[in-house]
Amino acid sequence: MPPVTRGPVMARLSATLPFGRCFNTMPRVLIWRILPAFAALIAGCTLPPTTRNLSDSEPTAKIPAIKLAAEKKDEAQLAQLIEDLDSDDPAVRMFSIRALKDLTGESFDYQYFDDDLERQPALRSWHQWLKARTSPPSSQDAAPATTTSATSE
Repeated sequence: MPPVTRGPVMARLSATLPFGRCFNTMPRVLIWRILPAFAALIAGCTLPPTTRNLSDSEPTAKIPAIKLAAEKKDEAQLAQLIEDLDSDDPAVRMFSIRALKDLTGESFDYQYFDDDLERQPALRSWHQWLKARTSPPSSQDAAPATTTSATSE
């Protein structure tokens, strides 16, 4: 069967695709049946969009949220970032400590790759740091209140 002349689209496809030469010998009807199926196959191979949520249990949603919190310098997320230092997923722990270092400048010698027992002292330090940061100011600066009690006989 002699090659069929093609339009500019098919000529471009024939020249650019690795299997483009086979387009020269295929009947036009068959080509137009294969191309949509091929396009659908390629379109179906993309990842679904992920939501960025620090409270999500999936690392694919949590890690972009951690990165975003660090980029925005969002200190409201410090408590969740500290909780994520105890995650089962080492990638979540790595991104959490990076974000905390960016936000606070502290690391408390935390190593994301350490095992559970080795991470505990640093985790306690982070929790104490957060508690000191979020606790209300002490009332030692205020004058002590004096109460007078009247005794009745």
